[in-house]
Amino acid sequence: MTDLTNRIDVLHNPRLAKGRLPIELPSSTAAVLASKSDVPYDTVAPLFAYGFGL
Repeated sequence: MTDLTNRIDVLHNPRLAKGRLPIELPSSTAAVLASKSDVPYDTVAPLFAYGFGL
């Protein structure tokens, strides 16, 4: 399958898409600067939290 075919398959069959984020995505640069570098998942109000997914 080509990349385009895979994307079309996911759009038409949502059961094929699955996965979880292995990281936390902060909502802003200020949130990154305010977080502690040695503490995982301590961002205030992350855009997507650790484990977010389908």
